[in-house]
Amino acid sequence: MKVCVVGVGNIGTNLLTSLRRKGVQAVGVEINPDRRAALAAAGVDGVFAGPDEAGAPDVWILTTSTGPGMSHILSAVRSLSPKPGALVSVESTLPVGGTARLAEAFRERGYVPGETFHLAHVPHRILFGVEETVFDAPRVVAGVTPACRDAAIAFYRPLVPVLYPVDDVRVAELSKIVENGLRYLNIAFAEALFGYCLEHGLDWAQLHGAVNTKPNVELLNVDFGIGGECLPKDMGFLQEALQSPLLEAAVAADEAHRARLRRLAGPHRRVLVMGLTFKPGFPDTRFSRARELAEALAADGKEVYVYDPALGPEKVTELGFRWGDPGGAYDLIYQRPLAIRTAAEEEKRGQDTRDGQ
Repeated sequence: MKVCVVGVGNIGTNLLTSLRRKGVQAVGVEINPDRRAALAAAGVDGVFAGPDEAGAPDVWILTTSTGPGMSHILSAVRSLSPKPGALVSVESTLPVGGTARLAEAFRERGYVPGETFHLAHVPHRILFGVEETVFDAPRVVAGVTPACRDAAIAFYRPLVPVLYPVDDVRVAELSKIVENGLRYLNIAFAEALFGYCLEHGLDWAQLHGAVNTKPNVELLNVDFGIGGECLPKDMGFLQEALQSPLLEAAVAADEAHRARLRRLAGPHRRVLVMGLTFKPGFPDTRFSRARELAEALAADGKEVYVYDPALGPEKVTELGFRWGDPGGAYDLIYQRPLAIRTAAEEEKRGQDTRDGQ
């Protein structure tokens, strides 16, 4: 069996290398030449510029970004010519009704799901830093037809420990954006509480710890805002489907949180931002709210220093910031997990010798 992964970004790379480790003959397609060069430099070979170079795979797995109006995923679908009986599995996140749009794009070119080939939606799942591969977590499986779903189950069953088949492909689409939408809501709730603590002189860390002493409750921690590529995009998909005032309020809460962090720097000149990546420990600043804040503060005329061991001084300088020394003197410090300290508070902490206080 030959498999081709279309879209070899973070998810696609993990998928491609995981398939190969399991003994599957797998190649990739990545249209971005810089990304292909980076993959080659990292020792990931067999990644081509277009589907025509990939031969005639038995399985196509799409992990490309969805794109505005599904433009990226539609472009990928229109580039494929699945052979008779092939499986096309879309792992990219889709809005509700997205798989039907992809099926129609195939039909327009004479490829009929469930007849000439199989079309399935198996939303990807991986929590980087916790799970090693895209095959570690249970996966939801759906198909445009029952035969399409069965073909996907047959392919994934040897790879994934737990499969959860659903009858309607819209349930699979919704399940993915609900997962991320629920996390968005929980973070936005925590951000609102964080703001309340700031405004009323309360210790957020103590509130967070106190609430989480109840076993069935988890109050999430807060960061520089809800960033990354997935959560804001998926919240948009969910709001498109639900048109819910609850979701609208969550988006507004996150926007207010980010605006509040910027305002707090008001009178301060020298600012240290401790952590610039989109999530701690991963050297990727794309879609990073921390980077967004640092850039905003620099635009406000602040001297912005950044300390992030995941990036190092050279990368921080390339991004346009001064490298910061955590032991240096600053008027305001943004820490991660999010805490905001002034120079006066830092001096008080340095004089306080009580253990753990």
